[in-house]
Amino acid sequence: MKIYHYHPDTGIYLGEGEADKCPVSGVNLIPAFATSEAPPAAGENQYAAFENGAWVAKNVQQPGPDHEPTPAEAAIIKRAAINAERNRREQLGFTYLDKTFDSDQTSVIRINAAVNTAVAAILSEGSFTVTWTCADNTTIDLDAQHLLALAAALAAHSDGLHQTARTLKAAVDAALDAGKTAAEIEALPTWTE
Repeated sequence: MKIYHYHPDTGIYLGEGEADKCPVSGVNLIPAFATSEAPPAAGENQYAAFENGAWVAKNVQQPGPDHEPTPAEAAIIKRAAINAERNRREQLGFTYLDKTFDSDQTSVIRINAAVNTAVAAILSEGSFTVTWTCADNTTIDLDAQHLLALAAALAAHSDGLHQTARTLKAAVDAALDAGKTAAEIEALPTWTE
């Protein structure tokens, strides 16, 4: 069962996870500061927060001459910037067999469709080869096994970016928990190489 974590003080949505099961009863265990209720989709300049037993979408007050962000608002803005940079990098392509492959949304769909065809060929003990166009417009012939490895390379590319983003957002959360100022939170890195 999916559970959704929130910050113990601010209620700000932190991410999702899987509930552990009680080894005796098999009942799903929901830890403190988590719920089985999914948060609402937050629009631009919004964030989800768990307040009084329910999720709410809240507007982020933008910094300006009449408003300096609070540390919690600075954390929301920083987390959104980290997510945006992760998403941007996720679509810049990835390397496999010394070639750069596209990883935008359409390319990922094409990779998955080719992998499904490759799996069907493997299961039916047939052969399968596709000539794939790389990001630089050169081509490479990929058999079924290479297509499976291509999908694994794409997954590794995405996972590496998500791990970096999780680490950076954990630093934001730690700064907020430690009582850092909005300026100190804003100064945290949005990305690392």
